Amino acid sequence: MREVLRREWLVASRSLGQLGQTLLFMLLVLTLFPLAISPERQVLEQVGLGVLWIMSLLAMLSAAEQTIAPDLEQGVTDHMVCGSVPLWWQVISKVLMHWLTIGLPIVLVSPIIGLMLSVPSKVWPFMMLSLLLTTPILSLLCVFGASLTAGLGAGSALMPIVVAPMMLPALILGTQWTYAQGATGHGYALGALLSFTCIVIPWATAGAIRTAAER
Repeated sequence: MREVLRREWLVASRSLGQLGQTLLFMLLVLTLFPLAISPERQVLEQVGLGVLWIMSLLAMLSAAEQTIAPDLEQGVTDHMVCGSVPLWWQVISKVLMHWLTIGLPIVLVSPIIGLMLSVPSKVWPFMMLSLLLTTPILSLLCVFGASLTAGLGAGSALMPIVVAPMMLPALILGTQWTYAQGATGHGYALGALLSFTCIVIPWATAGAIRTAAER
């Protein structure tokens, strides 16, 4: 199992350019958004959190296709399915690397993004905590969506359509928990959703990969 983690880490480390592109995309949005809406602090305070969450979702979606499609094209999925390591564990490895390279950096730079979008500093701890719980859910769903659309000609176009509706509960709970500044009800619901996705999604993703490998 450690070999699987090491392989996924090596694959992810070779894709650090993608992380740079994602961060550049976020910086571009941060630069243009105040110019397109309004540079006034009061306006940015009202919409800043929503922009941060949507930008995080789009950034994670943009990196998701490369988690499954290259393995399918190179025949690696056949070895994954027939290998001795359980397929669900290999899925967890892919999700973990997706989160470490995209989700975790978003959590770490979120205070800087919040500062640029005039998000009140008193909200930052709750914003970071909600992102820390929500980004793993998004990573699980992104890899699941990539496995569903792997091997399809228009997979990259279909994946956001397939995954976006499943991401809405996490997006809503995460933003509401931040706005409520840590209200326990939203936190419990978000924790329950994270637990559910951690249990169900790896198995569902493994089944989708097995189906894609048999096509």
